[in-house]
Amino acid sequence: MISLDITLFIQMINFIVTLVLINFLLVSPVRRIIQKRKQLMQSQKAEADSLFSDTDKLLADYEARLQSARQAAIARRNEQQEKTHQEEQTLLSQALSEAEAYLRNARAELKNEAQTAREKLKADVDGLATMAVAKVLN
Repeated sequence: MISLDITLFIQMINFIVTLVLINFLLVSPVRRIIQKRKQLMQSQKAEADSLFSDTDKLLADYEARLQSARQAAIARRNEQQEKTHQEEQTLLSQALSEAEAYLRNARAELKNEAQTAREKLKADVDGLATMAVAKVLN
């Protein structure tokens, strides 16, 4: 049976003193360290969230500028294509007019040469006819 003498009270006092010492030497410092780590983690999480939001803003800004640059490049390319097309049309029309002028000149020369050849042949026909008749008769 349990006896209620002075040793029980000494053991209880010993137990309470041990509890207070353990609390003072171990539990309180561990709690403070845990609290500091918790605060550090919260501040780092807040900083990380801030960095992520800044990154999202920068990424959105970058994408907007990139889209703007693409649109400017497309507009510039279209402008250059239109300018090139106009220059091509100008050159083609010049080449066509030069070709038409060359053909007119060539046709006129051929017509003149044909006319000269006809006139020469008309002049030579009488002589050739006389020679042909002379050969047939001989």
